Amino acid sequence: MKSRLFFYAVVVSITAFLISYLCYQFSGDFLNSKNTTRSWAVFKDKSNYQTINENFSFKEINSVEIQSINANVYVKHAENSQGKIEFTRGSAEQNAIQFSKQNHQVIIKVPSDSDSSVTISLPNDVEIIKIENRSGDIKMDQMKLKKLSVRAISGDVKLNEVDANEADIMAVSGDVKWNGSVKQLELESVSGDVSVESVFHSPNFNMKTISGDINVKISKPLNATLDISSTSGKVSTSQTVVLPNKNSVGSIKIRSLSGNIQVNGN
Repeated sequence: MKSRLFFYAVVVSITAFLISYLCYQFSGDFLNSKNTTRSWAVFKDKSNYQTINENFSFKEINSVEIQSINANVYVKHAENSQGKIEFTRGSAEQNAIQFSKQNHQVIIKVPSDSDSSVTISLPNDVEIIKIENRSGDIKMDQMKLKKLSVRAISGDVKLNEVDANEADIMAVSGDVKWNGSVKQLELESVSGDVSVESVFHSPNFNMKTISGDINVKISKPLNATLDISSTSGKVSTSQTVVLPNKNSVGSIKIRSLSGNIQVNGN
């Protein structure tokens, strides 16, 4: 009985810490500060306040940061070299979307409104993407990146056909689903389920959850060490996940307190 109470106390403490940490990130300079070194531009309001469409030049831009509180954020590959931002506001009183452009980076600030959404089309030149969102969903389609960073508290994260050399994903209660390829992955979740179907090249990745389930599907056997454990959840792996080679070039580490873990190969 005492061990069970201790276990739940640990779960509650870790959950509270992660939520406090993310809330701190969202409430600090990240969303509220006024950076006087940057010149902010606001899209001109249209007569129909609901949707604002603007073509945006991403020439010589290789990094994009998206800051949002509760809008749904959708990032996809642009069909040409010209980027585009489509913003749907929830009300006429809501502030318009803001953006800044400095050196090789663009920062996009999405105003707070529970019914708003933003769709951003990015060309191939963009290699680094950082998205931070408090309660809206995050979706990404058909992107090839050097580095991807995602922070979400309660919204779901869905990455479809996304390839990245390096990825860092943190979510509290939303589910995380990724289909694509990655070389180095850091993924942490508190209570949301995690599903990763990927091609891992010389893999090095860590996955951690407290109560959410983890399901990993690997397209081919890996030359890597496999280290998986769950305190009270079930652990299941197939024999085709890793190669029987002592000279491993990668490392796979998955941890969960109460969630189930399943790792399978095709």
